[in-house]
Parts: sequence; structure tokens; C-alpha cells
Amino acid sequence: MTTYKGIQGYKIESLASDPPAPQTGQIWYNTTSTTMKVYGSSAAAGTWAAGGLLTSARYNPQGAGATSATALCIGGRYSPPAANLDNTESYNGSAWTEIADLNTAKSAGSGFGTQTSAICAGGNPQPGNTCESWNGSSWSEVSNTNTARAYLAESGRSATSGMIMGGSPYSVICEVWDGSSWTETADLNTGRTQFRGAAYAPTTDSLAFGGETPPYSALTESWNGTAWTEVADLNLARAAGGGSGVSSTDAMYFGGHIAAGDTNVANNELWNGTSWTEVNNMTVAKQQSQGSGTTSSAMYASGDLTTGSPRYTTTTEEFAAQNATQTFTAT
Repeated sequence: MTTYKGIQGYKIESLASDPPAPQTGQIWYNTTSTTMKVYGSSAAAGTWAAGGLLTSARYNPQGAGATSATALCIGGRYSPPAANLDNTESYNGSAWTEIADLNTAKSAGSGFGTQTSAICAGGNPQPGNTCESWNGSSWSEVSNTNTARAYLAESGRSATSGMIMGGSPYSVICEVWDGSSWTETADLNTGRTQFRGAAYAPTTDSLAFGGETPPYSALTESWNGTAWTEVADLNLARAAGGGSGVSSTDAMYFGGHIAAGDTNVANNELWNGTSWTEVNNMTVAKQQSQGSGTTSSAMYASGDLTTGSPRYTTTTEEFAAQNATQTFTAT
């Protein structure tokens, strides 16, 4: 039998208590708790920090990006004057740069993919079924979605693979994109709008959470590539937050607003495949922002502060996982 010592060249330590200053990657067996532990990157210990300011204030933009340092903020809306935007901004980890514009200005649509390969679909203005593909330098119009809608959720990893879910008016419809056309798949169990998905998840393994049903919802649904299944609820029902994550067992929901007076919240919840856990909050409570990335590296840019002047913001927050002691669990 292959042993850890045979692979790594040293034995796992047996300790009565966790070491006071473990090294990254260090593994040990705690004889008191009878658990195996490791010190490494943990989203549960992650923190939010201010990032670079967008060049244009907006709310309800579309987003894309695999990490907080490789994000896109696409379109959106600004008021006054009440107008959709067509400009796209790219983030390098410290600053936003305005790049090529959309062919059609839009807001409250869906965006997924990476900084060099993304999709922007649906949204306002109606009919809300237009779709554009991004190749890293320009936008091209491609096949429209089958059903026009706005305020929908999404997940996907490139301009050739992604999915959109729900949307107004309280839709259950889901569509998958293969790079050339949209195909309707199994419906959500509960129609909703202004909710989020695991932004960087594949089309066969995703999650949808929160939103407005009405009223404001804590519902979570898991996608296995064939059907949606209701799983454990969020701790706080809310809509218009930001979503990140890579699968049906690894996602995060941050910000948004709750029903009482349309109050913004800074709450951040982490999903482990079984339950939601509240982790470190954002520094600023806001809604209707661009959310993207993973649970270890997420982005929440622009948004609606609902109060103050200016109400619509250029602020960016970045989430980064931090090292922490973690316990091995059987799978």
C-alpha cells in the first residue's frame, strides 16, 4: 500500500493540540479530537477588501471572470439620465480600464465566462433576448436566447459553454449555450428573478440561490446537468446580491437587499454542498452589482447604494481566501 511517507518523504505528526504556528501545507493528526488536519487556503477564513474604482458608475451590469483580478464589468445602467450603458471595463487586480463597447447597450442581463472569452445575454431593453460573444478584444452578435427576459442568473466558463436561469417575470426557464445556439433544459422548481448562480460553474454542475419569488427568497437549487433539486436554504432571504463559485457544492452569495425598506446588506454566505454558513461580510452594503469569480477569489463591482449622493457607485470589493486550519472529512 502506498503511504503518505512514501509519497512525501516524511510521516504525519501526531499532536495533542493543533500547532500554534503551522506552515502552509502542514498536515497533522490531532489525538485529542481524533481528526486529521491541514493548514491551507480556506474560503471560510477569507476577507473582503476595497479594489480599484470603475471608470463609470453604474448598477445592474453584467459580469464575467474566473478570479477577482481577471474580471469584466459589462454594460449596466445609470440614472440620471435613465439610460443603459454599452461600455465594457476590464480589471487587472488593481485598476479598471475601459475597452470595447457592446453592440447594444443593456442592463440586468446575464454574463459568464472569462476576461478573454465571455457571453452577455438577455436583459433590458426588451425584448431582452439578444446575445453577444466576447473574444478578448471585441463583441460580436450571436444567436438570441429562446425566451426574452431580464434579471436572470447564470453560470459558465467561456463564450462556448454556459447557462442562464429564471428571470422576470418569475420565470422557471433554463437555457444552455454551446457556442452557437441556446437549448432549453429542465425548469427550476421555483420561478424567480434577481437571484444568482455559481458564476464560474460548468453547465453540468451548478447552483441557483436567493432572489425574489415573490417575496424575497432563501431558496437554493442544485443542478446536476439533468434536473434541479431543492437543497438547504440561505440563512438570510434576499435578492439582487452577487454570486460566485465553481460547482453545486462550492458557491458564495454576497450583498443584496432584503424586503424591509429595500434595505441593503453586506452579508456573505458560503455553500459547502450541504449548508450555508455566514462568513466575513463585505465592507459596504450594496445591491445590483457585478458578481463573478470563485469562492476563493470573487469580485463585486459597481452597484446601487439606495441612499446618498451619488447613489450609483464605482466601488469594487475583492474577496480572497486566507490560510486557516481545516479538518479532513470523508467523501
